[in-house]
Amino acid sequence: MYEPYKGDYSANATLGPNFEPTFQPGFDYEFVSCGPYGSYPPPLDYSDTSFWFVNAGLFNYIFNKDIPTTDYGTIIHKNNFSIRIAQLDNIQPRNCYSTTGTASSGLLMKFEDNTFNNNVTITAKDSLQINNPNLINDLPDGLYKIEKNHQDGGVEETVIYKGNN
Repeated sequence: MYEPYKGDYSANATLGPNFEPTFQPGFDYEFVSCGPYGSYPPPLDYSDTSFWFVNAGLFNYIFNKDIPTTDYGTIIHKNNFSIRIAQLDNIQPRNCYSTTGTASSGLLMKFEDNTFNNNVTITAKDSLQINNPNLINDLPDGLYKIEKNHQDGGVEETVIYKGNN
């Protein structure tokens, strides 16, 4: 008998009660990284597979069919992840949920040798600085990593190489 149990979305998601994720006991669920970031504020409809996903094991977490009923409330569909049911033959995850909103803070990392190594300058940015639409345009040439921290716990990472060509 189908008796779905309800999960939740990231802490600050404002999707309303019609967007509570439901899960069927007896299945294994994987939360798979998806995007593009910011494109799917409410989770996509089950039949919409227009998003990209990482199939190489970048799971936020997995919960299996043996999860105790007392733990159902801990199942959270986090930002920038989709849901895959392991027992289905199709490897396509569904219901991508990806919203960036406004980051609350962030980090700007400049790799001084234009190589990913420990020779890096890290600058903390507040909400206004990290969300500045000209942030990337105003950077001098070089290799950068920008991390945007969202209030729901999501982290959006962007790697940029700016050259003079």
